[in-house]
Amino acid sequence: MKGKVSFKMFFTILGRGIWQVVCWVAGMFGYNDKSTYGKVVRRIFAGSVAIVALVFAAVAAYAGYSAVKEDIQERIYRKSELSERQLSQNISYMQNYYTWHDSYLFNYTTGKKMHEGKIAWIIRSEDDDSLAVFSDGKKRGYINRFTCEIQIPAEYDHAWIFSDDVACVQKGNVASFIDHQGNQICDKQFAPPVYRGYVFYKGYCAVSLKENDWGLIDKDGSWMLDGHGYENIRHEFHAGKHYWVITAQDGKEGVLTEILGRTMEMWYSNIDFDETGIYATDSQGWRKKYDFDGKVIEDFVMTDVGTLAYDTDVRDKNGETITKPSRCWAYFADDNHCGLMSDDGKPLTPAIYTGIEALSPNRFLCHLAWNEKVMLDEQGRKVEKIEL
Repeated sequence: MKGKVSFKMFFTILGRGIWQVVCWVAGMFGYNDKSTYGKVVRRIFAGSVAIVALVFAAVAAYAGYSAVKEDIQERIYRKSELSERQLSQNISYMQNYYTWHDSYLFNYTTGKKMHEGKIAWIIRSEDDDSLAVFSDGKKRGYINRFTCEIQIPAEYDHAWIFSDDVACVQKGNVASFIDHQGNQICDKQFAPPVYRGYVFYKGYCAVSLKENDWGLIDKDGSWMLDGHGYENIRHEFHAGKHYWVITAQDGKEGVLTEILGRTMEMWYSNIDFDETGIYATDSQGWRKKYDFDGKVIEDFVMTDVGTLAYDTDVRDKNGETITKPSRCWAYFADDNHCGLMSDDGKPLTPAIYTGIEALSPNRFLCHLAWNEKVMLDEQGRKVEKIEL
């Protein structure tokens, strides 16, 4: 069995071998000659080796100096690369982009830094609550954004902003609500938020017990809207008012005001908001625009329009099939549904189809859900056979 070769033995043998090669080359030029010529050769050889060694040492020293200098400059740059997030009139969070250990709170009145290297991030509330949620890198708590005093220690796995004087916190797999002193406001517990935090608006908050099981609660933890069981509930804020979009298990949607008054009944789909109104598809498949009180202001709206071309029996010089435009267009009410439109811009069908194909100038194959299809003519009427 062969013995192991250590690093010391390896480099010793390698060094001796290199030295023997050097001596052999030097001997070829009379390095071992005792005459005056040999002395000159030895001095030239020794001087050359010294110069080469000096050059290598200088190069190595310069490379080391450059590396150290670059590292110092990088450290100085990173330490000075701060973004400012204002928490109050006199207090700002100075966040380092590269490492939060160089972040701190700064008081412009006293000129002092506070909580240096102790706050990984901090977020103030949308309604300007006195407490801001922060993370120490592991847990989350709350700090007074006016005094910089930690009001509630970082003891939660997750925590969200205060709203209406209430905040959602999570320990383990359970979410609950606390007040400014860290006390639970009710004994109910909920599933942790997945996509967004639980936030109160005008005294109400959308919470989930499990996936596709949503409801609205008040600050006492009491259920609104006849309890939970909705597929989804989302919050909207437009024109200075809060709204709740309620989605039932069958996919139908409705809109409630901030005081839970019903603006739109639960028979719409694909409800969207902008600053000018509400867009929704009614039970017949027509997309309309409503004002914020639920009154129709536009009987027909669409998001896009596209041409419908059909294949002819004619081919071009490259053998490709020539297509021609049909007598109708496809209009889109949302990302997933379209309808048939005449060439003069009149809607012929509601937007209930997932796709439309032109088979001839006046025949269109319209795709419904579950792979069902229907044939329509240029008037939007159902036909049983194709007439080319």
